[in-house]
Amino acid sequence: MSQSLLPFMLFALVSSISPGPTNLLILAHGARQGLRASLAPILAACGAAATIVLLVGLGLGEALVRHPTAQQAMSWAGVLWLSWLAWRMLRSAGEPLDTAGGKPFGAVSAASLQVINPKVWMMAVAVIGVFAAPTLPVWQLALVFLL
Repeated sequence: MSQSLLPFMLFALVSSISPGPTNLLILAHGARQGLRASLAPILAACGAAATIVLLVGLGLGEALVRHPTAQQAMSWAGVLWLSWLAWRMLRSAGEPLDTAGGKPFGAVSAASLQVINPKVWMMAVAVIGVFAAPTLPVWQLALVFLL
């Protein structure tokens, strides 16, 4: 078990800290609001990633392979959401960090973004395909993403 756990934990660490839309928005939120205000979005993003790993491991990944239309709809939803976020970020470029009038990036936003983030889904499929085994069950793989 320890032989497969260490590579998985390294994979989980790298996939969790690599740049992506959720990480960048949480970083920006933290710069504006501070670490304490960013804890809820961080925990929500980790929880959503763990849930996706669990769902893919329990069979959702196979269901998406069998239904390419659903997979394509999820892909387009992700493209539209990320494009909208990119547009908002582009339009706000150069604005001061004062967010008194803006809506903070909260837990629901962080979790929702993880659900439509293609990087998270690809990571979940890779985790299940490479690391899931009788010695390392799906629920343990998902649990690591909560830590």
